[in-house]
Amino acid sequence: MKTAMKTLLTVVNTDLARTDFLRSGDVVHVPEAADADEHRLLDALCRHGATALVATQRPSDTLLHAWARHAAGPV
Repeated sequence: MKTAMKTLLTVVNTDLARTDFLRSGDVVHVPEAADADEHRLLDALCRHGATALVATQRPSDTLLHAWARHAAGPV
């Protein structure tokens, strides 16, 4: 059985809330995570069960490794 990818989107865009883009539940828009410290970003990734991240900046290797350890599958 194939599992859907859950994507956390941190890009700040107020128009996204009014689109169908987020209705599937496969994409979670958390714009406040764009400016969050790495602990808060990791918390958001884990809380939402994200397996993918769309952000304007690449997170540190430390955060990426911590996320991979906490995720249920590949990230």
